[in-house]
Amino acid sequence: MRSSRSARRTGEAAEPGRTARFRHGALAAAALLCGGCAMVTARGVVRNADGVGVENATVRIATVSSPDKPLTVEHTTPNGCFDYSDIAPRHQKQFTLEVSAPGYKTVRLNFGTYSELLLVILSPETSDNPSEYHRMDFDQKRGIFEPLCVTFIQPGASSLGPT
Repeated sequence: MRSSRSARRTGEAAEPGRTARFRHGALAAAALLCGGCAMVTARGVVRNADGVGVENATVRIATVSSPDKPLTVEHTTPNGCFDYSDIAPRHQKQFTLEVSAPGYKTVRLNFGTYSELLLVILSPETSDNPSEYHRMDFDQKRGIFEPLCVTFIQPGASSLGPT
């Protein structure tokens, strides 16, 4: 019997199970090399109570076990967008996201190694209402996040800059 690669080239039958064993072994080796390869991803839009994007808000991400040692400190774009993604530290599966801006109440949330798209609403420090976050649904993703935060590349474009 041949390996699945040589079997595809020659049209012969491959050894049963050989491809599956190879794939499972490669995945296991990759997982060991990078500590499980979990990702920490946080993306969304920060707005004030009037629905206006908050520019330059601070987005801080840390592990729950080491909240004083942030993985990153990012700032929102002029539209209030933030987008962070990286390989999670080894054996870390829980993270804290903190969003703050001068004149607004800080909001914090704990999240796992899954990707959530967030709408963060910051309340003024003088307000009785707390700052809050919501997970965006499909319509909010299409109507809020994508028009403000996602740069689409037109088919056939030869560069990312102006032409």
